[in-house]
Amino acid sequence: MSIDRELKRISLFIGENQSKAINDWGLNLSWLVRDLLDDFVKEKKIVLKVSVQKLEKIAFKKVEGGKKS
Repeated sequence: MSIDRELKRISLFIGENQSKAINDWGLNLSWLVRDLLDDFVKEKKIVLKVSVQKLEKIAFKKVEGGKKS
């Protein structure tokens, strides 16, 4: 993974159900938090509503680079 900025280590508490969902989806929590924070602090925002099933497919494709049917 290439990083184009300096990073700071933090401690983060999440619920057991949140941790399980992230692990089940195969996501990297550090990447997810950075990506969400980047989106949150942008001046221009696009808000999308996505079903859990669609989110699982998107997450799988982004992490694995594969197709989930």
